[in-house]
Amino acid sequence: MDFEVIGCVGALIIAFAMWRWSLRLEARPAPAPEGQALFQWDNLPDSERTVERAEKFLEANPRDLPRRLGILMESMESDKPDLQRMRRHTLALIDQLPSASMITHANAGLFFVDTAYRDEVLHALTAKLNQGLADHQIHLNLGDILGHAAVPPTNVEEFRKFHHLPEQTPLPTKLDEAMMKQAISHYEAAGNSKDWTKAIAAERLAQLLSTAQRPEAIAAFERALELVSPENRASLLVDFGECLAKNKQREKAVEILQSVREHDQGGDAHGPAQFTSEAETIMGHLALDGGDRAAARKHLLASTDVQRCVENTSVGFPTSLAIELLNREPKAVAEYCETVLKEFTPGSEDFEELLKDAQKRV
Repeated sequence: MDFEVIGCVGALIIAFAMWRWSLRLEARPAPAPEGQALFQWDNLPDSERTVERAEKFLEANPRDLPRRLGILMESMESDKPDLQRMRRHTLALIDQLPSASMITHANAGLFFVDTAYRDEVLHALTAKLNQGLADHQIHLNLGDILGHAAVPPTNVEEFRKFHHLPEQTPLPTKLDEAMMKQAISHYEAAGNSKDWTKAIAAERLAQLLSTAQRPEAIAAFERALELVSPENRASLLVDFGECLAKNKQREKAVEILQSVREHDQGGDAHGPAQFTSEAETIMGHLALDGGDRAAARKHLLASTDVQRCVENTSVGFPTSLAIELLNREPKAVAEYCETVLKEFTPGSEDFEELLKDAQKRV
């Protein structure tokens, strides 16, 4: 790996923001029928929780939601998901429960592999609108698919790895304004809801506007903060802090980012985790931008002062701040890598290589 320092700190903050957006469609509460069905799937005997057994059961019971969702959940975790199987079960799920978040979550990568499949899903979802079938949540699904497709990945290699995409998969290289406009329209429609969809739609809209570097993003984040409950604000606060940083509002950005730790309940013991690490990383870049190397070092090390969670033990930790500090603070970078490898992602090749590079410079 080439650990060449990336030039502009401001550009790094923008890249980090787009990395977060492109790598994940943020988890959201599942509609009640979906959540209940997934719970039922989890409670089936192990022998029944296989794709093959579930598909056989569906032959006689085609409306069985737990097994339909279970097949999609199990298939999406494969390095090589069967596109035709995913298509068949996704379209059946749209017919039965078009509000299901699994429609977007399970297919996030496949929609890049086959854009015709993505268009087919968009058409099927659109056809379900105005039928009294949880329209606001359908709009949210449509906004998520279009918003994710509109934004080009910043780090193509990481994006492909995260979504299990073949190297030859064509990816967008610039913002798709038409898809962006459609996504905004669907998020606005979802925002007319009177349930949790309203807050999620406001958050998604703010994130998308920020990624596209639209000036109205700041106001969108302020509106979203009014709707999102304190215990669910951590991710939104990170995104808002990034947005402020990109718009040169450094002091306010730091103020917002410092509040993430107290709101972050994503850890195994319901304490600070992934979002706190992201906030510390951004504050480290801002500190470097202001010439405060000691503060940047402090933020780097503080980013690992968090609890374990699903995200930081799988996707891992960002390396952008560590790379920026590599030449000037190799000891701190080595400590950072050692903590990540010991506590969170043992065997991570990226961090093992970065650790070796830092140790050579100490």
